[in-house]
Formats: sequence, structure tokens, C-alpha cells
Amino acid sequence: MSDLFCPKARVFLFAGNFGSGKTEIAINYALQLRKQNPDVTIMDLDIIKPYFRCRAATELMRSNGIQVVIPSGEYRYADLPIVLPEIKGRIAQNPGYTILDIGGEDVGARVLSYLSEAFEGLHDFEFFIVVNRNRPFTSDWLGVEKVLKAIERTAKLRFTGLISNNHLMQETDLDTVLAGYELAKEISQRTSLPIFCVAVPEELHDIAKAHISSPILPIHRYLLPPHLVKARWSGI
Repeated sequence: MSDLFCPKARVFLFAGNFGSGKTEIAINYALQLRKQNPDVTIMDLDIIKPYFRCRAATELMRSNGIQVVIPSGEYRYADLPIVLPEIKGRIAQNPGYTILDIGGEDVGARVLSYLSEAFEGLHDFEFFIVVNRNRPFTSDWLGVEKVLKAIERTAKLRFTGLISNNHLMQETDLDTVLAGYELAKEISQRTSLPIFCVAVPEELHDIAKAHISSPILPIHRYLLPPHLVKARWSGI
């Protein structure tokens, strides 16, 4: 792995189980990558959960100079397995950085099987599994192993790295982050997958640096479930 924001790879895929926070990771990584690189594209291939898709932050990312590829017009928020024809070409030919936000678990990863031709002969890409230890089925190695193998089998691609994103929404503290990091180290040891980064709430970034030797991705929460969106706007 090379530097977090000056990576050698040009294409990045973020996958994981439901609630892993992969879309929030994809958005945060795209925004921070754009600060140091002029050409960043993000593609929303999450066809599973309508409340947690990167297209919800389209305006924010475009205002920061990121190209956002999503279904347009009446299909923008449709829960349909829409695969844009331009995606294959962009994956293979885009000279800048390309980020793909993949749907949850093996069901969401099925879209990658339709794009497998685009990855043939493409050596400079990274396929990350995002792990949240506090979600069902990924609280330990055995659970993560099942999810990992199911996604790889469906996507017809092998993971190249992992991201620890252990959180409890607004209740996340340093102990939460470190518990996830411990599991990530175990996964890395068992699979030989390197830890690409550890996601840490931005307010915990400085203190976390003293405890984590892997690269840290500071996270700002851009996506919220409907009840928290209402609370934010009402000042609760």
C-alpha cells in the first residue's frame, strides 16, 4: 500500500455488510483525496439501501470538484439494478482516481459481476472490505470470514485490503475505535490483507494517533438516517 491520499492504485472499490459504513467511508475518502488530486470520480453502485447512498451527497461532492456518476432524472433515487453503460469505460480508461461505492453484502456486490470485464487486465485497483465490529455477523473473525467469502464469490473479485470502521453512531468513543482495530489486525493476520486505513471520527483523530499505527481516515458524518436528519434540522 502507498500513501493514503497519493495512492498508486487508480480505482477503489468499497464493499462490506449492511451497516458497515462503507458509503460514508467512500464519501469521506473521495473528499479528502480530491484535496490533493485534481481528478476524482465517484460512482454510486449501491442499489440496496436508499437512505445510505453516496448520491445523497451529490451536490456536496460536485461543489468540491468531484465527478459523481449516478443514474439521472427520474431514476436518480430509484431502487433498481441500474448499471450505467459508461461505468465500464471509466473504470478501464479514467486517467484520474475512481471510487466505486458497492451495495451491502453479496447481494449488493452482484453488480460487480456485470463489470468483471472492466477489471480484466486492470492491475492498479484496490477492493476493500469495510468492517464494523458492532454490526451483526461481523463481530468476530468467523463472521467476517463468511461475509468476505460471500462477497468475493458473488463479485468474482478478490479483496486486496480492509478498512476498520468500528462505530456506534454518535456514541462512538476511543474504546469503540480500538476494539475495531484489534479485530482488523486479527483479520489482516489471518488473510494477509493489509489494513488500508482505520476510520476515526474527526473529533477523536488526534488522540487515536497515539494508539493506532495504521493510516487513519478522519470521518465527518455526511449521511444520517431519517430520524437523525429530522433531529439535526430541528436542533434536537
